[in-house]
Order: sequence, then structure tokens, then C-alpha cells
Amino acid sequence: DLKAAVDRNSGPALVETFGRVWDEAATSTRKLVLAEGGTITRQSAVDYEAMRTAARAVEEEWVKDMTAKGIDAAALAASARSLAAAH
Repeated sequence: DLKAAVDRNSGPALVETFGRVWDEAATSTRKLVLAEGGTITRQSAVDYEAMRTAARAVEEEWVKDMTAKGIDAAALAASARSLAAAH
């Protein structure tokens, strides 16, 4: 049945697949950069927080737009942040 096929290949299953592919690509890219003499720089906590602060307005506008369309965007955004923190 179509719904069963979609359910098997979306939601948590799709997120898990994307996460695995992303991790594999990041690992292979990191190895390639280092093998070719490149440098990998980690973002400082201060710069990371500055980026989050700068992006906050984008999220707030998205929440406002989606809420106007009847979507509980604040809950979606909170859920996405929670999932990202867990993984």
C-alpha cells in the first residue's frame, strides 16, 4: 500500500538515512582535506552563538509565516532544536 511505503521511507527512517549519509560525507571530506594538506578549523563557541543570534530573526519570521498558515511552527522549531541537540 502506498501509505505504508511512504511511512517506511519518511519520518524517522528518512532522518536516519540522511544523518548516516551526512556523517559519512563529513568523515570522507575531512579525511580528504587533511590528506591534501588542508586545515580544518572548528568554530569557536562565541562565533557559534553569534551565528545563532543572527539567524534567530530568520526563524522568527518563518514561525510567524507558518503560524499564519495554521501550522504550529513554534512547536516544529522547538522539536527540530531538540532533535538536533540529541544528535
